[in-house]
Amino acid sequence: TMNIGEFQAAVKKACDNAVEVEADKVGLGRLMSNDAEQKQLNTNLALVATDADGKIVYSKIDVAQIYEGVLETEVKVETKSERKDKYDMKKASPIQKEWYEQAAAFEAALNGKNLDEVKAIEVEDYHGGKAAKKGTDLAAGCTITIDAFLATVESALGDLH
Repeated sequence: TMNIGEFQAAVKKACDNAVEVEADKVGLGRLMSNDAEQKQLNTNLALVATDADGKIVYSKIDVAQIYEGVLETEVKVETKSERKDKYDMKKASPIQKEWYEQAAAFEAALNGKNLDEVKAIEVEDYHGGKAAKKGTDLAAGCTITIDAFLATVESALGDLH
């Protein structure tokens, strides 16, 4: 008896963005945090697919940010990946890469890793979070904080079906 239009739109969006992957298991990790300073709710998501040995063969990382006051209006919330260049962090990036490009570098670095190897990714303090340790291959393509990424990927690997 309820309106299912939004559910149908979500399923269509999922189908439109489907990627063919040979995998044995898939997991979804989620992490929500409230940023009181920025007055926003961050929802971090990680979709991970693994082979029979538990090695990552595909991953997709994204973040939706809902700012204070948005819920009172009919505003479509786009994730950071959906915003692409509109997220506008390239000029602040030491490697001149936009958020979605750095997230893609993180995703690529996960390929072939298992849970223990993900947990072993070297990080260092950066702007109140953790970033890939300078001098590592990952830091060459991803200088943004990755502590939430790591937590959601670990959650996804613990949720494999």
